[in-house]
Amino acid sequence: PAEFEPHGEPLLPVPAPQPHDPAVIIWTSGTTGLPKGAWFDHRNLEAAVASAGEMTRAFDRRLGGLPLAHAGYMAKLWEQFAMGLTIVLTPVPWSAPMMLQVLTSERINVGAGVPTQYVKLLELPATAGADFSQLRVCLSATAPAAPELIQRIRTTLGAPVIVRYAMTESPSITGTHPDDPPDIQYRTVGRPQEGMTVRVVDDAGVEVGVGVVGRVQIQGPCVMRGYWGDPEQTAAVLSAEGWLTSGDLGRFDDAGNLSLVGRAGDMYIR
Repeated sequence: PAEFEPHGEPLLPVPAPQPHDPAVIIWTSGTTGLPKGAWFDHRNLEAAVASAGEMTRAFDRRLGGLPLAHAGYMAKLWEQFAMGLTIVLTPVPWSAPMMLQVLTSERINVGAGVPTQYVKLLELPATAGADFSQLRVCLSATAPAAPELIQRIRTTLGAPVIVRYAMTESPSITGTHPDDPPDIQYRTVGRPQEGMTVRVVDDAGVEVGVGVVGRVQIQGPCVMRGYWGDPEQTAAVLSAEGWLTSGDLGRFDDAGNLSLVGRAGDMYIR
C-alpha cells in the first residue's frame, strides 16, 4: 500500500532467509581481552534443538538465570519457537527465598543454577515442604557439584540433576543423563550430545586413548561457523575439517564420559 512506501517509492522486497544465513553473533572475550564474535547460522540453531535431550520437552517452563547475550540463551533461540518454551527469568538480585518462590509459583519444569545456589536453596527450612511436583530436571553448571549435593537435590526437590559442558563457540558439547549416579555427575561432564563428536588429542593433534589427558576438540552441527570478520582467529581454533580446538584439557573414561582436568592457558572468569 502507498502509505507504507517512503516518499512514494516502492519498498525493496525482503529476501527469504536461508539455512546458511547468519542468525546470531555471540560475543566472547575469552583470554584476549578483545571481543570475538562467534557466529551461527540457522542450521546451528536447529541442531541445538536436536541436541537438547532431556533438557527440553514441548511447552516446558524453564528457569533462565543467564544474561540474554550469553550463549546459553542466544544459541537456544530456536528452542523457544520449536518447542513452545516459556523462559522465566531469575530475579536480580538473586536470593534463595526468591528462587524457591519462582520454582514453585511459576511451575518450573527445568530448574537451573550453580552448586552454591542449590546449597543455599536446600538450607531454607521452607524448601523441605514446598511443592516441586512440576520440576522434572535440574541443570547444574559452571562448577562441580558434590555427590552429596546431587543426592540432596534429587531427594528434596524430587528431580535428577544434569551436568552440561559447553562454550560460546559450541553451546552444545557433552552432558550427563538423569539416570547417571551422583559420582558420574560429580567427576565428569558426561557424554557427547546428539550429533556432536568429542575427542582428546595430544600436542601433535593425534587422538589419545582412554584415561590419557589431552586437549579437547569438538566437531558437529552446533560448532560455530567462525569468528565474525576475523578469519585469522577462526583459523587458529577451527580446522578445515570442522574440528574446534578448545582451551580445555580432559580425558575419557571407559564408559565414554569426559572429565575436565584443567586449561591449556589462563582464563579470567568475570
